[in-house]
Amino acid sequence: MQSSEDPHTYSVVVPVHGSEGMLTELYERLTSVMSALVGNEGFYELIFVDDVGPGRTWSIL
Repeated sequence: MQSSEDPHTYSVVVPVHGSEGMLTELYERLTSVMSALVGNEGFYELIFVDDVGPGRTWSIL
């Protein structure tokens, strides 16, 4: 159990099937929001799930 003094950890899971056209903007927005949310008091990770769909999604990631 975490105490109120422990840093918060967030995981954001993002499915990316057929979304190559918006990945860069999505990453930038998520990074901005999560950095503001946790500040210097926590941690976050962004988990992009690529199902090897059509397009260049994997190379962009």
